[in-house]
Amino acid sequence: RGLGDVYKRQDKDILTAAFAALSKTGADNFRVELGHAEIYKALMDELGADAQSAEGIRRLIENKSFAALGDALEPFKGKPAAKALSAMPNLFGGIEVLDEVESLTGNVRVLGATAYLRRLYQALDEAGYGDRIMIDLGLVHEMDYYTGIMFRGYIGGAGAAKAASIKNVEVIAYDELGCESVKRLTVENFSAIVSQDSVGGNLYTEGVAKYKKD
Repeated sequence: RGLGDVYKRQDKDILTAAFAALSKTGADNFRVELGHAEIYKALMDELGADAQSAEGIRRLIENKSFAALGDALEPFKGKPAAKALSAMPNLFGGIEVLDEVESLTGNVRVLGATAYLRRLYQALDEAGYGDRIMIDLGLVHEMDYYTGIMFRGYIGGAGAAKAASIKNVEVIAYDELGCESVKRLTVENFSAIVSQDSVGGNLYTEGVAKYKKD
C-alpha cells in the first residue's frame, strides 16, 4: 500500500471514532464537517500574499465575512487563486463541493487534496457514514498547526436551543453589512465555551500548546 492509503486508513479510523462518540450521545441528527488544510495553504502560496495579509484573509474566510473578504482580495484580483479563495466561505455542502473548487483552480496541490477527500469520503460512505458528512472548505482555523484533514462534529438543533436564550439583538456597527454587522446580544441562561476572549485568550492556541510535544 502507498503512503496515501496509510493516511486514509488512519484518518478513517479517527473519524469512525468521532462518529461513534457522537452516536453515544443518543442524538440521531449529528453531522461531521470535513475539510483539508492543504487547499487553503496551496491557494495562499499561489496568491503570494505577505504573512499579515494572509492571516487577515484566513480570518475573514473563517468568519464568513464575504464583503470584507472581497475587499481584502481586491489587490490580487488578477490571480486565479483569488477567485477560489473568495468562494471558500460558500464551499460547504455535499461531495459536489469538491467539484466546485476543482472548477475554480487547476492548482495541483489543491487537486491532490480534493482527490484525497474523495477517497476518504468514499471509504466513510462504504462504512455507512456518508449521510453524516458535510464538506466544509471554510475550515481554516490554526493553519500553522494543521497539515491534512480537519473536521468538527456537531449535533443539529443546538442552534435553535441557543437562540431561545437570546432576549434582544442590537446592531451597533456596520448596519449596511446585514448579517455580518456587529451586534450586541442580551442573553439569559446562555451556556457557552469562550474560545477567543476580549483580552487575547485563545482556546484553540492554548489547548494545542498544552498537549503539543516539543
